[in-house]
Amino acid sequence: MNGWDDFVSGGADHGHAVQIYRELRELAQSVADFFAVGFDSGAPALLVATGEHRGQLLSALESRGWDVDQLELDGMLVCRDAATVLDAIMRGGYPSSAAFDEVVGGLIDGLADEFPGARPRVFGEMVDVLC
Repeated sequence: MNGWDDFVSGGADHGHAVQIYRELRELAQSVADFFAVGFDSGAPALLVATGEHRGQLLSALESRGWDVDQLELDGMLVCRDAATVLDAIMRGGYPSSAAFDEVVGGLIDGLADEFPGARPRVFGEMVDVLC
């Protein structure tokens, strides 16, 4: 298994990864794989995506047999708009680490509280929006 496969499967002790991709389809497949492995083990997920990408990312999950609407109803999947979240953490024209901890950390903490013992999986595109 390579490093990326270890990360997606949860077999490696990575806290953060970056994927370079040529086509959105590649990214959507990776995110769906990453979330699906988590859902299989009872881990919730936070998706912070651009409006442009959200549909394809969720479609990739659905193509793996996951009912996105049910996941959201069950609280297993929380979706937020990347531009909205980025706006919420900006202070004086720059991202604030304190605001990030409050906003994004709050979302992750909420998932961790709702699913004790499960490690939430997170995908975000705020850097893309910021750039």
